[in-house]
Amino acid sequence: MAGITDAEFLKKIIPYGFDVVTLGGYSLDLKTIEASQKIIERGRKEFHFQMDEIIPHIEKEVNSIKDFKKEVLVSANVRSSIPEPIIETSKIKGLDIIEVNCHCRQDEILAIGCGQEMLKRDDFAEFISQIADKSKSKVSVKIRGNVLGIDTLEIADIIE
Repeated sequence: MAGITDAEFLKKIIPYGFDVVTLGGYSLDLKTIEASQKIIERGRKEFHFQMDEIIPHIEKEVNSIKDFKKEVLVSANVRSSIPEPIIETSKIKGLDIIEVNCHCRQDEILAIGCGQEMLKRDDFAEFISQIADKSKSKVSVKIRGNVLGIDTLEIADIIE
C-alpha cells in the first residue's frame, strides 16, 4: 500500500473484478498524525487529517464507494498507538473491515512504536484483542513478515 488509496482510485479498479478494497492508510491518534506530518515534510505523499476530521473523511470515502457499488466490501487501513481510535473508526456505517497497520516501515512511524514495531509490543495480544472485542467491523491485521527478532508464525497465532 505504498501511497494513497482513496475512493476516487478504488472506484477505478473495482470494475476489474475487485470485491474488497482498502482505503488508507490513515493515522488516527496524535502520535501517528504528527509522524505523518513529518513524512509529508520529507516529500512523501501521505494522508494527513486532524483528529476531528479523520473519521468524517473515512466515512465520506466509504459512502462514495458504497454508492458506486454497494456489494464491494470496504476496508480501512489505520495506524494508532492506542486502540481506542481504531475501535471508534470501526463504527463507521458501511465500513466492513478495519485493518490494523502493523506493516508500515516509514522511519517516522517506527520511531513512535507503530507500523511493524507494533509486533514487538509486550501488549500486542492485548492491543489486538481489545480491538477485536469492541470493533463493529471485522478486524484484519496487516503485518510485515521477516521482521528481525519477530516470529511471524507466533504473531499469526496471536492474531488468530
